[in-house]
Amino acid sequence: MERTLSLSRQNRAIESHRTPVQGRTIAIQVLSRRDVKHLSPEVPYVVISIANPSVPHPSLLDSPRRLGVLRVAFDDVEATRKDFRGEKTPMTPVQAREIREFVEAHLEEAALIVVHCDAGMCRSPAVAAALWRWLEQGRGPFFDTFRPNPHVYRTMSEELFR
Repeated sequence: MERTLSLSRQNRAIESHRTPVQGRTIAIQVLSRRDVKHLSPEVPYVVISIANPSVPHPSLLDSPRRLGVLRVAFDDVEATRKDFRGEKTPMTPVQAREIREFVEAHLEEAALIVVHCDAGMCRSPAVAAALWRWLEQGRGPFFDTFRPNPHVYRTMSEELFR
């Protein structure tokens, strides 16, 4: 199957900075909650859906090309900050392991990994940046375009590079 990315008409409406980043082995796309609802890639893909613990995950379009969805819930917090008092739920190492195992299970078939969170600016770019570093052995553009959550990036990296 062709592993280059072509976007459907629906996907052309997604903001230009949210187009997939194509690597040697995989493409990764960071989306917001609003944009992921309209996602319909023309290649086999998986979705990592990140939501706040108190908010349900968004509905996704049905697609025969979607190989799987992993739903995780944690807040956009930096757990090491002194002002963090436990009112919010940070990403855990168990969740990072779930993401790694999910990606590993789909790497042979998937041409695209879609990662989304509410705004698509902090949590999902942090996961995408860590996955990119792990799969493509490079920095990738995620720190240039977004504001990856340091705790999420660190937690993912610790799991991926242990």
